[in-house]
Amino acid sequence: ARLEGVDQGVRHILQTKLENPEKFYYIKGMVAEFIHADVKYAGIVEAALAHRAQDLIATHSQAILEDSDSLSDLLGRVKMICLDRLGPFKNGFDFSPYPEVQERLIDLITYPPDCEHLCWHLLGKTMLVDTIDSALRLSQIAPPGYRWVTMEGELIEPDGTIHLGPQTNHVGLISRKSELRQLTEDLAQTEERITDLQNQNQQFDNQAQHLEKNLQELRTAIYETSTEEISTRGQLEQIEQNLNRLQQEQPLITSEVESIELQIQEALQLQKSSQDNLNDLETVNSQRQARVDTLQQQIQNLEIQDVQKLDELTELKVCLGQTQQKRLALQERIASIQSQMQQMQHSINTMETDQQNARENLQTSQRGILSAENTIAELFTSRQQHQETSRILRENRDQLHTEKHQQSETAGSLHQQREQLQEQLHELQMQLNENKLRCENLTQRGQEDLGINLNEQFSSYEYQDMDWDAVAAEIEELRNKIHRLGNINLDAITEQEELEQRLEYLSGQFSDLSHAKHQLENLIEKINAESTELFLRNFEAIRINFAELFRKLFGGGRAEIILEDPEDVLECPIEIIARPPGKQLQSISLLSGGEKTMTAVSLLLAIFKSKPSPFCLLDEVDAALDEANIERFTLLIQEFLTDSQFIIITHSRRTMSIADVIYGITMQEQGVSKKVAVRFTGEENEQESSPAVA
Repeated sequence: ARLEGVDQGVRHILQTKLENPEKFYYIKGMVAEFIHADVKYAGIVEAALAHRAQDLIATHSQAILEDSDSLSDLLGRVKMICLDRLGPFKNGFDFSPYPEVQERLIDLITYPPDCEHLCWHLLGKTMLVDTIDSALRLSQIAPPGYRWVTMEGELIEPDGTIHLGPQTNHVGLISRKSELRQLTEDLAQTEERITDLQNQNQQFDNQAQHLEKNLQELRTAIYETSTEEISTRGQLEQIEQNLNRLQQEQPLITSEVESIELQIQEALQLQKSSQDNLNDLETVNSQRQARVDTLQQQIQNLEIQDVQKLDELTELKVCLGQTQQKRLALQERIASIQSQMQQMQHSINTMETDQQNARENLQTSQRGILSAENTIAELFTSRQQHQETSRILRENRDQLHTEKHQQSETAGSLHQQREQLQEQLHELQMQLNENKLRCENLTQRGQEDLGINLNEQFSSYEYQDMDWDAVAAEIEELRNKIHRLGNINLDAITEQEELEQRLEYLSGQFSDLSHAKHQLENLIEKINAESTELFLRNFEAIRINFAELFRKLFGGGRAEIILEDPEDVLECPIEIIARPPGKQLQSISLLSGGEKTMTAVSLLLAIFKSKPSPFCLLDEVDAALDEANIERFTLLIQEFLTDSQFIIITHSRRTMSIADVIYGITMQEQGVSKKVAVRFTGEENEQESSPAVA
């Protein structure tokens, strides 16, 4: 718009015509204003036009002669193309049999209809070929008047002049217009893409909020179901304990009843009644067991739905992170385009200086062309040799790429096998721990209930065959002997009264113990319920904080903490999953030292964020971090300063730069240490020192 990069004479005419359209009325403009090309071909078109891009287009040659007074005041030399002096364009040669001819240059540009004859005159006989060798060969075959240009900008004129080497550093007028138009289109597309991504981001946020709400409802349902299951299990355990107690007391009752069964018929009725009650209890137990199985199935279904929702939520969060990263990349791209436009503006400012230097270099180049023509033949031979060498190297490169792809597939297969073996090892370890726990429980129950040390008994145990039929026969014989005892015991009534008093006393004791046990069980259930609620609430807050702080420290990625057994939240292990951006899920041993440190810091600060304390002490936590990660760490620490004070032991200058006070230890004299404190928040630095014996 300011005609920068245009010669002074041409600029003077165009600016004068812009201010006074009646003056220089016969001038349409510059050639570069009417020729448009894609960015890909703009440099080739400029190379083909050479210095004619700034030629002025005049409608009538006679008007130029009549306006000699105005043209005498020009500030520089001006070239004009008179449209009325252009002859008809003739083109009768067919280049279709020559595959090295890629395109006629006139077909790669666009122009106004009234400039068609001019464009054909300038570029109608300029052919785009693949190499300079093909141009030299075709220049000897084609009729005179044809020009040849390559994709690298090499040009052969009809008179045999060859233009080689890179073009000048400054960008031509046609290239600048093409790049500006391309950048304008890219900027518009980028802004549309940003708008679409922002809309998608808003949709993802809405979906994430909806899923979070559903997830909270599911967790509430799971908690209620777990509470009901715990209550049902407590009742079931109480029933099982009553059954075990009755089974343990049954031999004593049976022996007492058998001793008086001949004299007291009512004891038999009591035994029958007890058996009926036992059957009723077993029926109730079966019903409650069926209820427990139904509740467990519902809990499993809810857990499966919870896992599915968690997976969907994780995928949405990953998509959201990727969208944010793409958005940042687009913003960086816009900033880069703006920077390029500023650089282009700066290059335009230096074009006049480059043009003056180019005139001086032109004289030197003309002298160098004469010597360069002698070396062209040698360069052609050397170029063929280099092309052959390049072909061999490309074949070797393709072979190496194939081998690398095969090795990558092998490595991926081995990695999958390793993960499967690790899962199997984990399952075997869990089974081994479960078997050890069962053995310990059996040993403890045998010691407590029977007074038998199973380990000692098993060490001396030898397997022996037992005749169980003989044992049953011996039991039957003993019963017959009891039946044949004969005479009635006259003291049975007195013994019965004593037994009833003892039974009444023991029943009272049992009632007191049952009441105390029930109170203790209720208290334990209440404590467990409150502990579970507090733990789950704090665990959820820490999980959300951990995922948020992990993404802040790593600039993306995914982090989760998961309960391995949601049914037993107070005793189950906790699994930590950390995936830095751009990496797959893997073992923590494969993470770098800095990644391990940042993961640990994320988890530590997530716990700290859920319940912050007045101050926190950190010792060398940034030792394994580089400069970029230390900057993220310090920015994260500054977010906690509203609630807590931090004492950090470090050797990093970047970490020290955020401190309000720095304390150091110096030893100016051998064996004597001094403490030095420097405060940065006050108006003046404060230094304190106190001697100490080393």
